[in-house]
Amino acid sequence: MIAESLKKAGRQVGSPGYSRNLTLPVTRTIEHRPDCCAACRQSFADNTDYRPWNARFELELEIGNAESPKLQIEHSRHDYFSATCPCGHQTRAEPGRGADEDGWSVALSEWHLCGPRLVSFFGLSLIVPTGIAQQNPSLFARLAGNLPQHQHHQSMHS
Repeated sequence: MIAESLKKAGRQVGSPGYSRNLTLPVTRTIEHRPDCCAACRQSFADNTDYRPWNARFELELEIGNAESPKLQIEHSRHDYFSATCPCGHQTRAEPGRGADEDGWSVALSEWHLCGPRLVSFFGLSLIVPTGIAQQNPSLFARLAGNLPQHQHHQSMHS
């Protein structure tokens, strides 16, 4: 039998707390607002009073162009807003979430710190021989340039 502890789970009162000691500057802010009411499907007017309700941060791999061929990390803040419809229903914009699929135990959603290009890049770096970037930079750039783009489905943000 496991003995019951008198201590609560988590950090104890009076003990030192720890958090990230590195703060990255946000390079862009993206606002997500619902287009229409989730209950009655009425579109929101231009003067709708949107209120912030949540936010998340994302690190994403940005790929340069021919004039500036480079890979860099972008740190985005995604702000999510809610609005109240004249019908009385409050609708929130939320991070996208993929539909559940049979046979998969991992859910796909945007509630992750790393964006899809950065995750794909990490995956490529594990399966592609590490010398490819030095041996054939143009091939590596083409591989990185063809990483899947993150696509938003309109219904995921309503």
